[in-house]
Amino acid sequence: MPFFDYDRATRLMAARGIDVLLVHTLTNTVYLSGHQCPWVSPTVMLEDGCTFYATFVGVARDPGIPPFLVTTLAEEGHILYGDCWIKDVRYWGIPFVIEGREEQTGFIADPIEAVAAALEERGLASACIGVELEHIPADTLQRLQRRLPMATFANSWPVLWSLRAIKHPEEIRRMRLAARASEKAVQAAFDTAREGMSELEMEDVLARVVAEHGCRYEWSSVAFGTKGAIMVGPTEARLKRGDIVRIDLVASYRGWLSDMSRNAVFGEPSARMIDAHDAVWKTNTLVQQAIRPGVSCDELYRLGFEYMHRRGYRMLTEQVGHGVGRNSNEPLFLTHGVQERLEPNMVVTVEIPLRLADVGSINIEDLLLVTEDGNEPLTTMTGELQRLG
Repeated sequence: MPFFDYDRATRLMAARGIDVLLVHTLTNTVYLSGHQCPWVSPTVMLEDGCTFYATFVGVARDPGIPPFLVTTLAEEGHILYGDCWIKDVRYWGIPFVIEGREEQTGFIADPIEAVAAALEERGLASACIGVELEHIPADTLQRLQRRLPMATFANSWPVLWSLRAIKHPEEIRRMRLAARASEKAVQAAFDTAREGMSELEMEDVLARVVAEHGCRYEWSSVAFGTKGAIMVGPTEARLKRGDIVRIDLVASYRGWLSDMSRNAVFGEPSARMIDAHDAVWKTNTLVQQAIRPGVSCDELYRLGFEYMHRRGYRMLTEQVGHGVGRNSNEPLFLTHGVQERLEPNMVVTVEIPLRLADVGSINIEDLLLVTEDGNEPLTTMTGELQRLG
């Protein structure tokens, strides 16, 4: 079963004159097909030593036209034992011989030929094809244009972002599980804090606990003390008394992400640290309370910006949050001038970023589901400044 609303996809494609979506990035091929292979990327070279990985998913505006997936023969097992809902799967690449198998799976050498054949069979050789113009390699697009000279090509990203902004119940379930694992990991990292511990050692705790809760560790920001004002990535920097500890953790469950951030202090906090953290926490709370259908991104931004300004602080960036899903940063962006409005089943973060040269990085970030009449926090861990050690 697809995660996207086919009726909504049809309306969005029709509005832009697109007859068929043809996506190739891993983020969107997984979203449209359900098929995910953990080891592939566009920079992976196949076993012949000269061909780079490529995959394509085609979804027509007409729901009566079946979708198709073009992928490498090496992924056949992931198709058979995975979540792919598309029935027409066409393989390309080099032979994969399974000894003793009665009949080997058929394939062709060229993915562009497989895509063109699938489109021609569906009467879409002269269609308007929506491709990911920001990301498709130039030679791939040129080959498609030569192979399908009657077709026109348009940018599919506005359609894809609009589809992905509204979450399917299964997407929400996966993000909820990732959020639970993230909270457990952040608390475990705080609980194991000790003087002399490195940021990299704290990152190891995060990764281990995320995995223990059945999720995948993606990345984290771990910053101790004033170093976090400039650099939040984990290093060999060592924890000492009086340091603020900032953790921003991204974990995933079966491809869908959670994004959250918390602060603690090792020892006693300074008055400056307490006031700054209080300002960030109250701003976060204020914006969270305003999350509901119909509110614009700009309204939420101004609410947070103005409160922080009254408290005497300037945020790191002109944003108070962003969408999350297959990526940790997706539309909608809760930032200055964005007039798009929240809708039910969107998932966004509220993120208030503050960096002070004499303190470090202060950041409270929560994941929220927009409901019919407000919101539901998917991260529920306290935002207070925890005292460690």
